[in-house]
Amino acid sequence: MELLDRIRHDDETAFADFFDRYHTHLFFFLRKKTGSDFLAEELVQLTFIKLWNHRRHLAPDIDLPIQLFRIARTTLIDKLRTEAVASKRMHVIREQLETVTETSSLYEEKEVMERLQLAIDRLPPVRRTIFRMSRLEGLTYKEIAHRLQISPRTVEHQVSHAVRQLQEWLF
Repeated sequence: MELLDRIRHDDETAFADFFDRYHTHLFFFLRKKTGSDFLAEELVQLTFIKLWNHRRHLAPDIDLPIQLFRIARTTLIDKLRTEAVASKRMHVIREQLETVTETSSLYEEKEVMERLQLAIDRLPPVRRTIFRMSRLEGLTYKEIAHRLQISPRTVEHQVSHAVRQLQEWLF
C-alpha cells in the first residue's frame, strides 16, 4: 500500500515517516516566504496538523507532497490575513487615541490616559504584564517570551487579547 493510502487509513507510522521526510523542506519553503524561523515553524506544525485532521479527504490521484504544499500555502495565507487584521485593529486604536489626544484639552487628555491606565489595570495580571512589556517597554515578543519563560506564540496571543479587550473597554 502506498504512503498516501496508508495515511488516509490512519497509519500514524506512515504519517510520522512523511513528517520526517518533508518537515525540513517545508520549513525552508515557509521561511523563504515569511522571513521568520518562528513563523515558519509554527506554519509547518499547523500544516501537518491540518494534513492529519483532513487525511481522509486527501485526493488519491494527487501526490501527497503536492497536497502538503497546497495546505501550507493556504495556511500561510490564513495566518497573514489574521496578522493583517490584528495589525489593522492596533492601527485603529492608535488613530483613535491620536484623534482624541489632538482634539481634546489637556484635562481631557489626562482623563483619557487615566481611563487607558485603568483599563490596562483591569487586564488579568499576566496579560497586563505582557502588554506593558510589549507596548510600553517596546520589547519584542521573543524578548518577552525569553524573560517570562513562555513561548513567543503565547506572548502574541496575550497581546492580541489585551488589545481586543482594551478596544472594547475604551471605545
